[in-house]
Amino acid sequence: MDTSCDGREDKPSGSRVGNWRVSVRVVSHAYNVSTAIGRAQSLEDGVKNQRRAPLTRHEILKAGIVLADSEGLAAVTMRRLGEVLGVEAMSLYRHVKNKQDVLDGMAALLVAGMQSAVAPSETSWQEVVCQFARAYRRLIVEHPAVFMAQAGRALVLDENQTALHRIIDTLAAAGFSRGDAMDIYLAGTSYARGFALTDLAQAQTATPVDGFDTDRAFERGLDILAAGFEQVRMSPRPEE
Repeated sequence: MDTSCDGREDKPSGSRVGNWRVSVRVVSHAYNVSTAIGRAQSLEDGVKNQRRAPLTRHEILKAGIVLADSEGLAAVTMRRLGEVLGVEAMSLYRHVKNKQDVLDGMAALLVAGMQSAVAPSETSWQEVVCQFARAYRRLIVEHPAVFMAQAGRALVLDENQTALHRIIDTLAAAGFSRGDAMDIYLAGTSYARGFALTDLAQAQTATPVDGFDTDRAFERGLDILAAGFEQVRMSPRPEE
């Protein structure tokens, strides 16, 4: 039985080795600062004169993401968000508790956008978990400021926990206990977060280390995780 994560259609085309290094080094092309600044300016221009619709929590969080991507995490203040959204800063508190609630919500909103990565499918549980791990790694690299704010915080979940529930349901259908399913989710997301931080650090390295390939290591690690948990699935143990 194939217990690896190979063969997924949405896997990077061509050789998986080096693709991520390239994507991280040119992240300014895929999601560059000038584009993000343009988005922030467009957002501000569209609402600075008069709002036509009631403010929502979703709108506040989206504005925070744009600000973090374009100007850095320090720019995400209640006053700056109010300016961008064309409202008084105090009016934001009808929808968010405080700045930390905004920061947590920003990360949760981005994770919620990953629901397609765990959409119901006919693929194996290994592929669902590995696809989610790849998407999570990519998401952190594309929005580093947002997720740097989550360092030391609890596990990031979307506010409805949709992605978590879909993965747990997939694993339960494959025969895992809830405890094992949660272990797989925690292992996969923590693993992806750690590699994303390595990607970001490598992007700042002028001279790459010979033979140091984060993509190759990431994929091999995923295969090992998948194979290890498949052994758990095939050898049921009593619930503790």
